[in-house]
Amino acid sequence: MPERRIGTRWQRRPSVWTWARTNWDVLRHPGTTFRFLRIEAQWWRPLLVANVLLAAFLLVEPWTGTFLGDPLRNVRAFENPRVMALYAISLAARTFVVGVILFGLTWIEARGVRFIAAKRGWRIGSAAAWQICAHASIGWVVMAVLPVLTLATLFTASSFFGAAWSSWAGRTFNLSPYVNRVVSAGELVSLAITALVYVGGLLVFELLVYVGVRRCRYANGPDAGAGGTSA
Repeated sequence: MPERRIGTRWQRRPSVWTWARTNWDVLRHPGTTFRFLRIEAQWWRPLLVANVLLAAFLLVEPWTGTFLGDPLRNVRAFENPRVMALYAISLAARTFVVGVILFGLTWIEARGVRFIAAKRGWRIGSAAAWQICAHASIGWVVMAVLPVLTLATLFTASSFFGAAWSSWAGRTFNLSPYVNRVVSAGELVSLAITALVYVGGLLVFELLVYVGVRRCRYANGPDAGAGGTSA
């Protein structure tokens, strides 16, 4: 019943604080949070945009620092306004592009949710699908953060094992039959782990959407008395 869905913290009072608390609620107690989700076509856009842009920034910034100069290691170079402008413009452009890609993937997910709901007779219209996906978009942030944490952990572990790790990781493989490059075992391990972690982060988003769909599949919107869920 619509009156039993009091809304998430963000839906009740949108602010920076409730944005952070709602994201934490979704990660910590997804079932409970989605059970109180209001089925309405309001406030999902700023929530989704904030999470997507944050995820895009966290995805792009480490690689921008790697390829264009690490601002912490090259502080002197950033005394040049042109260098600072190049770094800022590149970071903003990459963040925007990745953000558009993540928004597109979320749009595909929302369309998929509506398609499955229509096939199974669930009450998930456009408003419900977007609210679910917007609240689950904190999964994109998790996907962005996990690889950085994993690589930091791997780097720390390699320092701990010292010479043994360096000896093993320094072994090289010639990929000339496929790519004109020689790579080390450490690079291959780092690349494989990073790819797996990205997939794991994607599964976090998918799992949150799944929980949201299960909790909202028979939910009614505020206009249910007029003949259906809010569209």
